[in-house]
Amino acid sequence: MAAALVGLANQRLAGQRRIVLIEERHRFGGGPVQPFFTDSVSKEGMDLLADAVVKEWSGYMVCERRTVLPDDTVLNHIPRPICVIAPEQLHADLVTFMPPEDLHLHADLGLLSIGRTTVDVSGLTIAGDAVLDLRSRGRISSAARIEIEIGSHLPETSIDLSMPVLADYSVETTGLMQYFPMSPHWLIMRRMRYLADGDPGSSRNQQGPAQDAEATRRSTFMFDSPALPIPFAVPSALLPSEVPGAVALALAIAACPKVTPEALREMLANLAVSHQREGAARLQGLKLLAQAEQDDLPFAAVTLADRL
Repeated sequence: MAAALVGLANQRLAGQRRIVLIEERHRFGGGPVQPFFTDSVSKEGMDLLADAVVKEWSGYMVCERRTVLPDDTVLNHIPRPICVIAPEQLHADLVTFMPPEDLHLHADLGLLSIGRTTVDVSGLTIAGDAVLDLRSRGRISSAARIEIEIGSHLPETSIDLSMPVLADYSVETTGLMQYFPMSPHWLIMRRMRYLADGDPGSSRNQQGPAQDAEATRRSTFMFDSPALPIPFAVPSALLPSEVPGAVALALAIAACPKVTPEALREMLANLAVSHQREGAARLQGLKLLAQAEQDDLPFAAVTLADRL
């Protein structure tokens, strides 16, 4: 997603600067659909995302079970707006507004560094002022993180689905269940877990790298790991999303007068400091959640971590 937003921000905000996007998968924009808190993105960022927003709500709910009785649950409404963007729309915008020779899919690339100024793709050598590799590095299973599994089917529950449910404690499950009602016949359902250092999570069952189809069903949000080559915002405990960090990166690059390896290093360092300052307390809350029992996370602990 970050690469797609960098391309769109450059196209709309940086004038005649040329950026070439290279993607290993079949489309730009990443996946799956990305919900996020609207107030976690600046107005300029929301303008950048406007074409890709496919659903908006004025708030969300949490569902708690008061006793062991199946029907003894309570819904709490929190008036904090949420949006959902579709990666497919980001891809559509890129192929509409950017020259086709600047977009490369199904690319096979090795490890790249910021200091590079050339890239070889499909027998072509692309030269520029700087190269930025946005892919994750290393073994993500060694990092404290939030892991999400996603599906699109109706749950066996009687809760009101007029708006998203970010924490459903009325069902038997490991971690939190989340529901996003996209339409009367389309519900996105996610299972979210907080994992501490050394817990392999779903990767314990993986043999080799994830394929495109699997990547659309799972997302990982690391909040304390050197495996990320670029700085991203500390994720929300209730609604982790790539969107705030990707938007901040895209706008920062678009604002650079001249993108050189030195300018990229300085910009990324400044962005990292900003994210660390903004998310320092939230990071501590996430670490505590990751160390807690996976099947007995009290709602109060999750909401407290999300407010930090």
